[in-house]
Amino acid sequence: MRPLLPAGVRSRLPALDRSLLPTLALSLLAAACGPEPHGPQVEKFVETRSVMSTLATITLISGDSDRAVRATEAGFAALDSVEAWMSAHSGEGDLARINAAAFDADVVVSPATFDVLRAALAAGERSGGAFDVTIGPLIQLWRRCAESGRLPTEEEIEAARARVGYRKVGLDSLRRTVRFGAPGMRIDLGGIAKGYAIDRAVAAIRDAGIGDGIVEVGGDLRCFGRIPAALIGEAASLPVRTLRRRSDEQARGARDTGAEEGGVSREPPRDFFPGLRRTEKTPAESLRAWPLGVQSPFGEDLLGKMRVPEGGVATSGHYRRHIEIDGRRYSHILDPRTGRPVGDPASVTVVAPDALTADALATALTVLGMEEGLALAESLPGVEALVIGGCAATPQLSATTGFPEILRVGQ
Repeated sequence: MRPLLPAGVRSRLPALDRSLLPTLALSLLAAACGPEPHGPQVEKFVETRSVMSTLATITLISGDSDRAVRATEAGFAALDSVEAWMSAHSGEGDLARINAAAFDADVVVSPATFDVLRAALAAGERSGGAFDVTIGPLIQLWRRCAESGRLPTEEEIEAARARVGYRKVGLDSLRRTVRFGAPGMRIDLGGIAKGYAIDRAVAAIRDAGIGDGIVEVGGDLRCFGRIPAALIGEAASLPVRTLRRRSDEQARGARDTGAEEGGVSREPPRDFFPGLRRTEKTPAESLRAWPLGVQSPFGEDLLGKMRVPEGGVATSGHYRRHIEIDGRRYSHILDPRTGRPVGDPASVTVVAPDALTADALATALTVLGMEEGLALAESLPGVEALVIGGCAATPQLSATTGFPEILRVGQ
């Protein structure tokens, strides 16, 4: 692992934030984009909708507006289908049925949900339990206590922990079923389903014929394709078009297409947690990396920018989301091994081959802390991480050896 910046500089800079948003990212692209030689006019197409209890933005670069419309609808249909199966707020999806009945009987789930659970258990194993999708009982306990204005007792924490443990989840790949090994268990997919949904949206967009863009959901994102060389620079004035709305009937038709079994895009089986597999890396010089804005977690100032090639980017942190008990703030991120909120670091940003890997690892590394978290990230091919601890006055920034360089705006 390496420090991100020299010590003298680190002490004067705020820390990095999760706000790696595509609107900011593409605002850092340069140069007005006119017709390319031997090619069509390239435009940026942007659509934002409410998905998974947050905002999702699909940004596409294309010279074909009709294809961009179709691809955007396909991307949002994929996001909607993942939400339908895996939402914690839906009483009809797979997650609700698992939590209600998986101790008493095998629960058959969609291929999409089964894939996510299999990846989640792999993440739990690789992180030594720092990432655990069965953390639901602990989340419920701390929420109840926060509403009552008190801390949970030691006995309450231990009782909840007895119902937590990813190794107590049984998966049968032949029958595609889920079974709990202890009563009262509860799965929460908040640390991984968003990344999976982003990956499914990217696959659907590519199937629709668009190869360049960003899908962002609640601050986590995946870049795919390349930026036209003429667009990279500092004073971008790329034409932006908000996609025209289809009729409700057309939108429903787009969502119905391929929606069977959770609406997962029809493609060959994907790797699960591919960041944990050693794969061939594309030489960095062959990619036109996406410029992404970087904001301080201790304020609203823009720290700088970094350039990221194709892949997922996710950030986990407690500097903006927290629970408050008796006037004291506690992180909303819980350590499943202790049953208590994580204290430090303030944020962890992960760059990985896909959004699912980045999403799960961002949570795992936050629980592990700076030293253990960076060590885990260094051991995983294709994964880079930035961990920020300390406070606004004395932030501590450390990163893996291959994490993208943070550039000041103007560089």
